[in-house]
Amino acid sequence: MSAGGRLRKRSVTLAGHRTSLSVEQVFWDELKALAAEEGISLQSLIERLDQERIEGAETTISLSGAIRVHVVERLRQKLRHQASSAPAAREPHCR
Repeated sequence: MSAGGRLRKRSVTLAGHRTSLSVEQVFWDELKALAAEEGISLQSLIERLDQERIEGAETTISLSGAIRVHVVERLRQKLRHQASSAPAAREPHCR
């Protein structure tokens, strides 16, 4: 298994309380990149995801799970956007 697939425990502060979560390095790295793209801190993004998880219908999902789902959904959005904005592949002309 690559280092990116190893589960790592992280400590964060949510609502003034220290807590820990465990996510694979690859998800953590991508979460940091997504926060940077939004122009917010990693802490702010985690707090928002936690709040959305608590307020939404996803209260049964763990924070770690919410982070993984967020990363996958954002990457899927990016792929769809790239696919829709890419020029259509042309069929080769047969002679």
